[in-house]
Amino acid sequence: MVWRNSDGLTVYFAGELRQFDGGEFPGAGATRTIEFEVDAVDLTTTATALGAPWVIIPRNSVIESVEVISETALAGGTSIDIGLVRLDGTTEIDYDGLVDGLPIANLNVNGEKNVLTAGVTNAGALIGTETAYPGHLTVLETGTFTAGRLVIRVNIYVKDVDQNPDNY
Repeated sequence: MVWRNSDGLTVYFAGELRQFDGGEFPGAGATRTIEFEVDAVDLTTTATALGAPWVIIPRNSVIESVEVISETALAGGTSIDIGLVRLDGTTEIDYDGLVDGLPIANLNVNGEKNVLTAGVTNAGALIGTETAYPGHLTVLETGTFTAGRLVIRVNIYVKDVDQNPDNY
């Protein structure tokens, strides 16, 4: 449940259930990895912001690669898209800008790993580019998944974050 106070700020309560687990992990220098675990049965055909409001891909970040791992084999659906939405949670940056139609055939074995870089089949148009807006990851399904668990990793290089804290 999302509740906004009279100032328009979102209020969260202790003990709320979270269907997506994840966060940001620092790498060497200005590299970072954004990682989420997602139960495929919780996906819908509407883009869902992962980690909002806490986990943000800053503007001026270069998307280096995306890894999609089937921790538990997916069943039932057809494909997934992964993209970005602006911090308001409704304005699309590109809902398939990171992963564009990755078929279930690539995710139907436990531990199957897909590494997507610029120009690879099913890589979205934002891989290899610099983000113009800060955003949250989104994921959506085609078809209806009946089983499976994904690990999604987005590897980024953040430009000038120390010099420009407004990137967020």
